[in-house]
Amino acid sequence: MTQTARLQLHHDLTNRIGILSLTETATNALMWAHYADNHKGFVIEFDEANSFFHSQRSAVDEYWHVRPVSYSSTSGVANIITELDGKKVLCTKGAEWAYEKEWRMLIELDGVIPLSTTGELIYLIEFPRDAIQSIIFGARASEELKASIRQVLLNTVIGTTVSFQQATLGFSNREIAVVPT
Repeated sequence: MTQTARLQLHHDLTNRIGILSLTETATNALMWAHYADNHKGFVIEFDEANSFFHSQRSAVDEYWHVRPVSYSSTSGVANIITELDGKKVLCTKGAEWAYEKEWRMLIELDGVIPLSTTGELIYLIEFPRDAIQSIIFGARASEELKASIRQVLLNTVIGTTVSFQQATLGFSNREIAVVPT
């Protein structure tokens, strides 16, 4: 495949298919460091049984349902365009990423308007508020962030119960624990 064809394929995929990335664990220090501003952010814990995560329209529909990411030491990407496998391309990562314990939902981006704050496009999707089970604040999350998140949930999550939790860092063993607040 030529460089031009690869760039076009990448452009088409990133503008048509979104990926909601989730993890199985809230206690991985690298995940907090990489994706939650070095423990200053927060995690939304979702109810995995919520119908939002199981909304595929048919048994062969690739969209709107979560599935585990496969980790492989080989790329698994086909050399011939007709042999491309969407699951291999979009739901497989290198073995070195296995610590993430990632699950993905593929989302059709038709009609979703992107946001751009730094030149990079970000697509935001709506999810049902009752899919939120808890909010876990990072070990270094500010009191202002905590108050802001609580206020947003108070104003938008009506009729559902969302618990709040706090991640703590174990300095001697570098483990993360999550405790109710």
